[in-house]
Amino acid sequence: MTKTLSFIVSSVLCGTLLGLYSILPFPVSMIASLAAIFLGIRFFKNFESVKMRIGFIASAVVIYFIFIIVLAFVNYIREHPIPV
Repeated sequence: MTKTLSFIVSSVLCGTLLGLYSILPFPVSMIASLAAIFLGIRFFKNFESVKMRIGFIASAVVIYFIFIIVLAFVNYIREHPIPV
């Protein structure tokens, strides 16, 4: 249970930090990038299994894409409100 929870929380947080890195301006994006790198290194220290590491990277990338798509939807709805 602890490994699964740690895996899910780490991958969601890393994917979200990668998404923030791609949309924020320069100084703040570097902080998000460093935090994602630190989180990845910490995850790799705790889990030495190759399957867990590949799963972490794959799920972080999937969550990154989901984050970016949701953000694109939100920006589109803000710019083009639905007529009532």
